[in-house]
Amino acid sequence: MINPNPYITVNQAVDLTGLARRTIFSHLALGLYAVKPSNETSANGKSQTLIRLASLPPQAQLKYWGRALPDGSRPRQGINLAEAHESAQTEGMRRLPIVQNALAIIKARQSVSRRMADLAAQSGETARTIYRWIKAYQLEGLPGLLPRWGKKRGRFTALPSALQEFVKGEYLHPSRPSPTTVYRRLVVACQHWRVPMPSQKTVDRFIRTLPLPAVVLAREGSRAWRAQAEPKIHRDFGDLAVGEIWVGDHREFDIFVRLGDEPGATIARPWLTAWLDLRSRACTGWHVDLIPNSDTIALALRAGILRFGVPRELYKDNGKDYRCHYLNGHSTVSKAVRFSPAMQAALQPGVLSRLGITARDCLPYTPWAKPIESWFSHTFPQWERTLPGWCGRDARQRPEKLSGEIQRGELLTLEEFTGRVAERIEQVNRMEHSALDATPLLLWQDAIKEIPETRALDLLLLRHKPCKVYTQGIKLFGRWYWSDDLVLHVGQVVDVRYDPNEIGRLIVFGVTGEGKGRFLCEAINRPAYSMHASREDLKRLAKRKRTARKAAEEYAGQRRVLFNEDEVLRELAEASRRKKVVNLRSRDRQPASEPLVIPRITGLERPLRQVRKEQFGRTLPPTHDQTTDGTDQLDRDALMRLLLED
Repeated sequence: MINPNPYITVNQAVDLTGLARRTIFSHLALGLYAVKPSNETSANGKSQTLIRLASLPPQAQLKYWGRALPDGSRPRQGINLAEAHESAQTEGMRRLPIVQNALAIIKARQSVSRRMADLAAQSGETARTIYRWIKAYQLEGLPGLLPRWGKKRGRFTALPSALQEFVKGEYLHPSRPSPTTVYRRLVVACQHWRVPMPSQKTVDRFIRTLPLPAVVLAREGSRAWRAQAEPKIHRDFGDLAVGEIWVGDHREFDIFVRLGDEPGATIARPWLTAWLDLRSRACTGWHVDLIPNSDTIALALRAGILRFGVPRELYKDNGKDYRCHYLNGHSTVSKAVRFSPAMQAALQPGVLSRLGITARDCLPYTPWAKPIESWFSHTFPQWERTLPGWCGRDARQRPEKLSGEIQRGELLTLEEFTGRVAERIEQVNRMEHSALDATPLLLWQDAIKEIPETRALDLLLLRHKPCKVYTQGIKLFGRWYWSDDLVLHVGQVVDVRYDPNEIGRLIVFGVTGEGKGRFLCEAINRPAYSMHASREDLKRLAKRKRTARKAAEEYAGQRRVLFNEDEVLRELAEASRRKKVVNLRSRDRQPASEPLVIPRITGLERPLRQVRKEQFGRTLPPTHDQTTDGTDQLDRDALMRLLLED
């Protein structure tokens, strides 16, 4: 039997390693080799030093065993054992003596099973493994004993490649078959091909090795792949200022609440609309309601502004309620549709633009782009489980205790639940954040907050709509609204602001002319007159008509051209001095190239020269000539130069 741990002499070590004799003794002095004294003595009477073969480098060991083995067991030509990894060479040297001893046992043919079991126990291996090593050694020689570590990494060898492709093609089908269905189809295929059929556990293990991105893309589609497997970026909000950008979104709570205190009251799942400051991770504003819409967005924004000030920018969801005209003001219409200037002026402004806030929409169907989604996930799911009425995200997570809580009336009311939400959000705002090394509210201590006056903010947050003023008033919600201050705005478009919860009155602003952006009046909903109107109704109607006519007459009297020559000329000179452009339009709409004929005003030329001399210190030539029909022909260009020059 071959000794598995042989010792060699110093001369043999020099031959195997290729090192000098002096170097070998140096290594012995440093303790790099394991040694033992020999039973034989040398010429000087001292015992000879023997070196353990296993302590030499793997190349030296391979060289020794290559010489010690019989010819049939030596490595084949073209195989360089030195190219194998050092750990593989070491393991091969450990296996070689075990295989040689096993071959000796087999050759002796005496108590082979018992002796092989003893050899396996001594070497820490199984008899089956030793027989496998013997087979590899007989086929390939010493290279067959080298372990093939990493050669099969990433490969599933328990299933043939052809069957792997079949299973892969069936499982990655968009119909999403189960592993059991795939195995049944594989059984039919193996019977048709007359190949050995693998077990279902083997098929299940192979399916689990398929890469997740490929499985999601093939079975669930590109949208699911974007959400679960597409590479994402990590954003750093450290360069932002506190309160610079707020991000907002809705979330439905996993909890049922009662909408009343009476028995059998309706239950529902409330929604949260919230705004989160990106720099401080503080929830600045929020609102709880049954249905999320643009009103809840505005209420959450109002709560945040009154506490933390007006943000510079909003990074919001791409839903219709966030893109509505009420918040953004813009309106997308066909290119063939053209609005009047008054209508365009009424359509443009929105709540955010009036507050000086810019808005940016996130990409559609990308919830991971909004940091508030992760804030939702770590703030509410575990907290909701501690409250009565928790129902889970879907029917599979719904607990059995929910039906009992509903029957016993243990659910929270909407008002009670809103109070619990307020406590939870305040608690999270005061918790230390790992990315900040501080609490969110701590970062707001030195921040500059621009908090507007509450009444002014409420007025800006009212809903607005462009409406035309008719002779009956403003028609909205199927009702007519009127105020005596609207008599001079009949036929014009005005900006109407209203509270959806109180539609009995409208707040009216002008959008064109001198009244642009100014408060005009408060229009009140008036009841319609019946065919059997009373005497008092007719008196009120007559009073409204008199008021309207009087306002129109006063406006015309203030704006008409006075025939006081000196006063008219002073106004013209003052307007010219302020460089105001005066447009003269002919009532007959004459072309601009033709001279404008006006009645002669006696003494006009003298005061005009006098006033111009007083204003500008020089006398100007006359600007009109008398015609044969007793009228003065006024040159348009000369008059415009007169009024516009300094």
